[in-house]
Amino acid sequence: MNELSLEALIQAYEAAKKQKLSDDFLELLEQEILKKKN
Repeated sequence: MNELSLEALIQAYEAAKKQKLSDDFLELLEQEILKKKN
């Protein structure tokens, strides 16, 4: 997961929201995004 850029993670998150994927998956992506920002 570390190779993904912040931008790629955000795009994946937006796509996942549009696809109405599970909240667990969205939460996981969100945590990865927050880790990258810090």
